[in-house]
Amino acid sequence: LAPAAPPPDAPGWYGQRWMDADGGAWQEIDLAKLAADPVFLQAGL
Repeated sequence: LAPAAPPPDAPGWYGQRWMDADGGAWQEIDLAKLAADPVFLQAGL
């Protein structure tokens, strides 16, 4: 895996982005930031 730049419009809870040897992207997420995101908390309402 190699580090990659996040998308320009990435939400604040995106962590490091990685690219594998086949060109596949892997995205880490910060669960604490995601759980505190008001948009995430309103899902399904």
